[in-house]
Amino acid sequence: MVFTFDFVVWGGSSSLADGFTLAIFDANVDAPAAGGYGGSLGYAQHSGQSGTGLDGGIVGFGFDTFGNFSNPTEGRIDGPGETKNAIAIRGSMGDTRYDGYKYLTGTESLESFSTGSAADRSDATAHSVRITIPTDKQVTIEWMTEGDEGYTTLIDYACTLDCPTNVMFGFTGGTGGYSSNQEIRNLSVVSVPEPVCMMLILFAGVIGLWVRRRFMI
Repeated sequence: MVFTFDFVVWGGSSSLADGFTLAIFDANVDAPAAGGYGGSLGYAQHSGQSGTGLDGGIVGFGFDTFGNFSNPTEGRIDGPGETKNAIAIRGSMGDTRYDGYKYLTGTESLESFSTGSAADRSDATAHSVRITIPTDKQVTIEWMTEGDEGYTTLIDYACTLDCPTNVMFGFTGGTGGYSSNQEIRNLSVVSVPEPVCMMLILFAGVIGLWVRRRFMI
């Protein structure tokens, strides 16, 4: 699957919190309950909220302004510590909603990720994001800052998570003692095209070119 969307984070304050998550979860879970508030971004567990994470969570892509999605505090498992203005990936729920959601990988702090000085969305810096999850699970996250001419790869990660036959996705978010405006537009979800295969066929003394393309999820 390939997810693409644009986002802005702004708020007219130097202290914005916390962020949002693109969450993929098990489609067999009825009315999945969200995860923890604040730095857990509605995906991971949080010790201040009965310790529970997103029911049926498979993977969460966190867009983290304040930095605690990468922080192994408040009941979250693993991570390098507070990393502001960063993108991080956390894994699947464990046997219960109290465990799992481990930190897998993430970026360092990213320039212009959020615009604390903006009093309106038109003053905020926009970013385009492309998350590609192919069948070989070599997950990539790319982004393009407003005004750039092409995407930059931020994460290239060999994922080992197992997925059920059917999944769903959604966005969750969180704030703590601060606040921010976290806005998403132009969301697109498509299947990953298989690379084009070209074969030369010799038939009746004539060489022809056969181009085959199949699509798979």
